[in-house]
Amino acid sequence: MELLETALNSEIFDLKIRDNRTCKWNVIRPPPNMYNLRTDQILMGICCVSIGVLAYINYRVIKIVGKNDKVLVLMIFFLKMALLAQAVFFGFQASVQQHFTCYHQNYYCMLGIGAIWPSMFQGIAMTLTFNKWVSYTQLLQAVKQKVDFNSRESITLDDENEFARRLARNKLINNVAAALTIAGISTVSLTYTGKACSNFDGFSDQDDYTNEIGDPFKEIIALLYFFFFLALLSVGLAFLYFIRKDHQEFYLAYKCQMISAIFLLTVPLFIRCVLDFLMNHSDSFSNFITSSDERVTTYNIIFFTTTTYSLIVS
Repeated sequence: MELLETALNSEIFDLKIRDNRTCKWNVIRPPPNMYNLRTDQILMGICCVSIGVLAYINYRVIKIVGKNDKVLVLMIFFLKMALLAQAVFFGFQASVQQHFTCYHQNYYCMLGIGAIWPSMFQGIAMTLTFNKWVSYTQLLQAVKQKVDFNSRESITLDDENEFARRLARNKLINNVAAALTIAGISTVSLTYTGKACSNFDGFSDQDDYTNEIGDPFKEIIALLYFFFFLALLSVGLAFLYFIRKDHQEFYLAYKCQMISAIFLLTVPLFIRCVLDFLMNHSDSFSNFITSSDERVTTYNIIFFTTTTYSLIVS
């Protein structure tokens, strides 16, 4: 953000911000910060390569499960969209570094899209992941209840139908809750994107944009990701408990993989909450990060690696 603010307020350019749809450039352009430029280009390349890998995985999943598991297919799709939005953001940052970006009415719109949409798509993917974990846990409990029932008395067709209805009801509740969560995430994200793209009166400066769009959205995302952290941790531990209790052999065979999956999904969410909270509420931390362009870029590397990329590839 500091880099964007510095470029925005630079006296080298004669820039029009939302006054009209044109930009005027001074022929003299300062050299780009090569550390920041190369970092943005490398991160954009990593995102693009990862999109290709996820596209192949998505293709293989569709070939294997077909139409039987739409949630898994959609989850991978939205992970691809999160990486695509992240690649757009890093490409936008690289264009700022090279002074190719015209800071007129589209500047804050692109900044809003680049900052908001990766979190939106990632939040939708996390919702679908939570939906999947809850479905597995519910199915595991239903199977165990059915086995216990069979061991005590003979089961009738009515009993079979009752188990099926109960499982279908739980699945419906789980899907409705996921749909409402996705609708909420999309509505909030698109609302803030609309504010960034439709404020034709203009933001007075970078701080004005941050106060009106950036900080409030970060607060919402921090709370949302903290909820996902608690929810996935709780469901994951419950799933492990039922597996260990009722399926000892399976638990011993796949214990490390299941624990690693819970760790890789929950820890990045917790780190994201902590970083967003510190940037919003700790002046000393935010001032330290934004004191130089290099620190901002280094922070972006750490933030992307620990809170976004590790979460997606896990």
